Parts: sequence; structure tokens; C-alpha cells
Amino acid sequence: MLLPNKDKDVKDERWAVKTFRPLLLLLKGQNIPNPPDLLVVYMDKRDWIIQGMGRCIVAIEQSDLPANIGGMLVTSYDTELDYFRLHILINLNLCNKTIINDRIELKLAVTHEFIHTVATLSAISRIRSKELIKRLRVKFYEKAHALYLQDITQLITEISDISSGNYFYQKADSERYFPDQHFRLGFEDFPVSYPIIFEEFLFSKDNINMLRDAIINRDNVAFGTIANPILDRISQEKALDINFLKKQFVRILYQYTHS
Repeated sequence: MLLPNKDKDVKDERWAVKTFRPLLLLLKGQNIPNPPDLLVVYMDKRDWIIQGMGRCIVAIEQSDLPANIGGMLVTSYDTELDYFRLHILINLNLCNKTIINDRIELKLAVTHEFIHTVATLSAISRIRSKELIKRLRVKFYEKAHALYLQDITQLITEISDISSGNYFYQKADSERYFPDQHFRLGFEDFPVSYPIIFEEFLFSKDNINMLRDAIINRDNVAFGTIANPILDRISQEKALDINFLKKQFVRILYQYTHS
């Protein structure tokens, strides 16, 4: 969980989460349309337009991808109409599942592709010339890749790892999840750590509020009985790994006891 930012003008992780969380909510990653339907979000909200993302369209849909691929982001640019299309494809084999482990895999795939979307939108927001558009399109091609199911398995292992004694600190770790450069296009004008944003988008604000309530209302005897049911409920409702939630719980508790 990120601490509040005292300087509202700084484009850091807090800015990125505030700017792009509304888009993530609109994409409804746990309820992706079945083909041939797709969900399209036009980036025409005032804040996005002001920041130079008004000529973008973001779409998400289930797709009949190869069996070993969980998801991918396809980007394109219409030279005639001057708009960018960012298309998130998620393997239909990951969708429409009810078992918690399957839903966790889906959420990880969607969140990973969403981070690529954030990086792309952040780069597009700086584009002001045809020459830069050409350079960005080259970057799109160079960065084109698929998220394999083995990557999702590795993500589950990493978000579940609570062995580190420093897991309650937010820090940019090049070995955490995917390296920052895996997402970065090079056009960004802010020092955002994409691994940190990845974790922030997994762990939403309402999750934080639930855990805060558990901490504030705890008593020393019943602390576990207060926290565990909430962690279990969040895990089921939000498709989050229980050990990942325990890490977040410790972070919040640490911040409360050391503030």
C-alpha cells in the first residue's frame, strides 16, 4: 500500500494509480465479454483528455489464443483518424471460472496486460509529432510479446512469497514480478516503478479499507479471529491469493504501528 503523496504535482506511483484505476474498473477484468462481443472504453473523460490520452481507445475481450498463452496487448495507430487502439486479449480458457485458483490466474493475466496498457497510455500522452508517433510504433513492435501461462504460475509464486523479512516495505525490485523494463517504453516522463503499480492494481482501495477496519477495531485476544475471515472474504470476492493478502495486511499493520 502506498503512503499518501504530499506533492500532488509529482507523477509517481500514486499519480499513476489515481489516474488509471478508473480505467481498470471500467474494463471489468473479472467479467470479460464472450466473443464476438468486446468491451470498449473511450478515453474521453476530462482528466484523460487534459493529459493527452483523449485520442485512445482501450478494448478488452476473451480470445481463442494458443493454449500456452494467457493474454496479450495488441496496439495499433490509425493514421487517417489519428487515434490509438489498445486491445487486451485474454485467453478464453482463463475466463468464466468459479474456482478461486482459476480466478486468481485470470486476475493476474488481466492486471499484467493492464500494466502494459498503462505504460502505453503514458507514452502516448507525451506524443506531439508524427516523428514521435513513428518512433512509438517501433517500440510497440519491439515490445510485442505474449504472457505465457508459465509466467502466470511464476507470478502466483512471487505474490505468495511471504518469506522475506522486508515484504512490508514498498520498493522497486527488479526481480519482483516482471522487471520494470519489461513494461517501460521509454517515452514516460515520470519515475514510476511498474512492479509497484502492478501490486497496487491487484490490491484495491476497498481491500485496504477492510483491512484497516480490522486493524483499528482489533483487540489483542481476538486479532486473528477478526483478520482471518476478512482476508478469506477478500480472497474470494476479489480473486486474490491469500498469502498476497497477508503480505498487504502486514504492510498496513506496520504503517499503523510505525506512524
